Amino acid sequence: MSKHKDDHNKDKGMSEREKELEAMVKRAQADYANLQKRYEREKEEFVKFSNEALLLQITHIANGLELTLRELNNLLEKSGFVKVPVNVGDKFDPNTMEAIDKKDDGDEVVEVYSPAYKLHDRIVQPARVALGKHHKKHKEDKK
Repeated sequence: MSKHKDDHNKDKGMSEREKELEAMVKRAQADYANLQKRYEREKEEFVKFSNEALLLQITHIANGLELTLRELNNLLEKSGFVKVPVNVGDKFDPNTMEAIDKKDDGDEVVEVYSPAYKLHDRIVQPARVALGKHHKKHKEDKK
């Protein structure tokens, strides 16, 4: 027998009150399933955003530190104390750099550990770098 016929025969044997109670049970089960899904969604949202207040406080502190660092750098520059640019790929310059690591037999900067600083025209802290052969990537290499 098909399910439709079974339901039809089942309906014939049930009173109106039983049909009403069965419908109420089905609605309650559906409501419960929906409530469980909603609870899981809300729980996930709570966990996902639970540290929002802390992160906002940290962001305010970070913004303050960034502003303070910018003001400090401006003050240092006005005093003649500036960062000397040293980049990966630069040729080693013993006047502005200190080699603290050697990756291979090259004499190019392959890593910058700390920047160089000068006061007016004198290097007061050389850049700390690693030396080696710098392999520049060309457009042909990417193909």
